Amino acid sequence: FYYGEYMKRPFVKSIILPKRNPHQPVILSRQEIIRMIEKTGNIKHRLILSLLYGSGLRLEEIRNLKFRDIDLYRRVIYVRKGKGNKDRITILPLNVLGELKSFINFKSSGDYVFKGRKGKMSGRSIQHIIAKASKKAGITKKVYPYLLRHSFATHLLESGTDIRIIQKLLGHSSVRTTQIYTHLSKNNLNTITSPLDF
Repeated sequence: FYYGEYMKRPFVKSIILPKRNPHQPVILSRQEIIRMIEKTGNIKHRLILSLLYGSGLRLEEIRNLKFRDIDLYRRVIYVRKGKGNKDRITILPLNVLGELKSFINFKSSGDYVFKGRKGKMSGRSIQHIIAKASKKAGITKKVYPYLLRHSFATHLLESGTDIRIIQKLLGHSSVRTTQIYTHLSKNNLNTITSPLDF
């Protein structure tokens, strides 16, 4: 960029850059995710795991999740200012409603659903929760928050959900980004079920 734009060296344009190898993420099975959730005794930690997977949230999105963003009656989560500063709506799994209501009722007032010692919960704490849950579940793969999101999209595809619907749920601008999860069949929006409810 420096030589091409500032030094005006035309030869720079002829330099061939190496291509990136396409990276296919490792996916957790439904059984592995269920084991992780079942082996987690703490309700707060269990809800974090459940929402990362069952709603396809990113790490920062779950950290920034506020009470006003959850609509228990419509069973949706409003993701505000997600990646790229975009808002979107995603699904709230039916399986978490009971625990989520109990958790919200017993919580002290405040904006963030998942609080740490100083305001919202830290990303490192959430990563630790996931690593601990995967170890308890006997999973040998490296498990991190984004892997639960990858699994969410893949399991929706496997159940026949249309790729355009998954694109909207994930908040992707282009369907090409969503196509990392490949081969889909079409489905009606009204038949969407969170993979956590299967």
